Amino acid sequence: MLNVPKVLYWALFAGATLGAAVLAILRATTTPPAFAVPVNVLRYVILALAVGVLFAVQVVRGRIPAREPGLDAARWWRGAFGLAIATWGLAESLILIGALFYYFSGDALPVGAAALGLVLMVLAAPDRLAGE
Repeated sequence: MLNVPKVLYWALFAGATLGAAVLAILRATTTPPAFAVPVNVLRYVILALAVGVLFAVQVVRGRIPAREPGLDAARWWRGAFGLAIATWGLAESLILIGALFYYFSGDALPVGAAALGLVLMVLAAPDRLAGE
């Protein structure tokens, strides 16, 4: 069980980072299709999404129990794994949605939201969650 959280975390991190990079490269090299939603609306949507994800990550991380001294790591992960996956999924969604909004709009605000998602992923690394 010890390697499963790390492997899953790095798979989610790599997938989100690679997806965001591909969308950024596509934005730089091609003309994105016309998008019916104005950029100002996308800004409000991504801001609301970023605030919502930040709040949700804080709520979920607050429910992850602190690892008590002497507690076996595998036993701790059995109790915290689901909440860790939820935290990683929330951060990953912000990365990918921010990158997608950037692809369609070319605005810098979605890039900031995607960067916030990356920061949330780094702060929720398995070693940090387990207190190692």
